Amino acid sequence: MSSNIDKLVLSYLQRHPYSKPREIADGLGFSIVTVRYALLRLRERGLVVRTSKGYIARSQAKMEAMREGTEDIHTHSIGDLSKEISELKERIAELEKTLEDALESLSKLEKEMSELRVFIKALQSQASGRQQRQRDQFLEKLSQERLMTIAEARKEASKQMESLEYYVDRGEVVIVGDFVVDKQFYESLVSRMPIKVEDMNTLSAKEKILIEAMISEGLVYIDKGKEIKPI
Repeated sequence: MSSNIDKLVLSYLQRHPYSKPREIADGLGFSIVTVRYALLRLRERGLVVRTSKGYIARSQAKMEAMREGTEDIHTHSIGDLSKEISELKERIAELEKTLEDALESLSKLEKEMSELRVFIKALQSQASGRQQRQRDQFLEKLSQERLMTIAEARKEASKQMESLEYYVDRGEVVIVGDFVVDKQFYESLVSRMPIKVEDMNTLSAKEKILIEAMISEGLVYIDKGKEIKPI
């Protein structure tokens, strides 16, 4: 990559002698730092020379020396090169310090973010625990009651800061007519069907209410007056 940049810089100087680093950078679309490093490499290889007017390719430097009658271009270039290297070292030191400060700030920010994530997770866990306890209280009551009217269920659910629809959507309760039914109670009764009509007297009061509601809603039917069967 650096070899290609050096070639472009050298070619530019051959076409535009006495160019300064900023002019070369603007002309080639490179950063000033990239151009300076390329010039350093080219000077070390003896391909370019720095003059009071700017940089020139080596062949042009010889012509300049003849015109000015000087024999010390190389010595002068070494002095300028040392100065430029010193300036670059200072700039690199500044960049390293800036990077070090940025990394330190980033480390602090990452630590704060980590602590914030732990805090948020704890809050979410607490909120989830409260919601779970609230839902359990409603479902526990429904499990004990077996079934409630919709009005009763709405009232109980509202005590837990939830709506009845919340439990319906989660499939935790079953709506049958005007009743909200405990899911296990409902599934247990359905699993025992068909139930003989003559065995109705052996059912609990809540089971009888549920069967009547299911018949009314068309979920079950009485087959030939003998058995209660699901549709």
